[in-house]
Amino acid sequence: MGRGKPAGAREGARGTPVAPLGGVRRLASASLGLLLLGCTAGSGDDTGPSLDGGFTGSTGNTGNTGNTGNTGNTGNTGNTGNTGNTGGELTCEPGTADCDHVRDNGCEADLNSDDHCGACGHACILPNAEGSCNGTAGCLIKTCLDGFADCDDDDATGCEQEVGAPSNACSGPDDLGSIAGDSGSDSTSPRQGTGSRWVRVRVTEEYSWNPFYDLSASLRLEVPADGDYDLTIWDSCGGRALASAHKSGEGVDEQLCVTWSDTFNEDDSRTLLIEIHFTSGGSCDPWTLTVTGAVSC
Repeated sequence: MGRGKPAGAREGARGTPVAPLGGVRRLASASLGLLLLGCTAGSGDDTGPSLDGGFTGSTGNTGNTGNTGNTGNTGNTGNTGNTGNTGGELTCEPGTADCDHVRDNGCEADLNSDDHCGACGHACILPNAEGSCNGTAGCLIKTCLDGFADCDDDDATGCEQEVGAPSNACSGPDDLGSIAGDSGSDSTSPRQGTGSRWVRVRVTEEYSWNPFYDLSASLRLEVPADGDYDLTIWDSCGGRALASAHKSGEGVDEQLCVTWSDTFNEDDSRTLLIEIHFTSGGSCDPWTLTVTGAVSC
């Protein structure tokens, strides 16, 4: 008699013994556990079952989602264009430029204009002057403001010289010295200057014993071609005007003459205050003042 089959064993195909069902269940359970363990450890499935039968999320997988976003940086791609100018910098004709960086209107700026003189945003503005753009020559002086002049011949500095400003006051005039007012024809040395100025001259009496010699003084102011000046003679600061000349027009010379009577046996000498007043113009050239005594007015 042969050996019998183990208890619980079944016969498979062609009589091959089959393992008991209990062992198969244990083997299947162990294999499922390993499979689930592999999913939980790093499969990327955030909702897979855990070994204890529940559901858990994978905190590490959150970082993986962020990494995938790095493959497309949409914010940086916008830097390749500038207000529609995705084709890069325009090539402009000489004398023009794309100053507003808007491709649709092309090279809109004229580099010979006062707003863009030779370069974008280079406005033609000069000190005390009205400027005018001259292309490659840059910004040139068109005209000076009244009372200013371009005395250094440099367009870049504009009209740098204020020729109309007063250089002194009545209380501190330039002293021209003295001349005889009743004899000879004495003249002061020519005095030159620019702008408004006060000067004084002493007109003396030489023949106080002779009442037939009146005293007089003649003033001549030669002005530059593009300067207009007025001339006034005062008896004192803030006092009475003895004579004045207000010819209108630049380049017109001014001339005044004053006379007063001789008093017998008294000194009739006088100090005259002369005001040279700038009215308009813009010349670097000076005016010239000359005072002559004992003339016929």
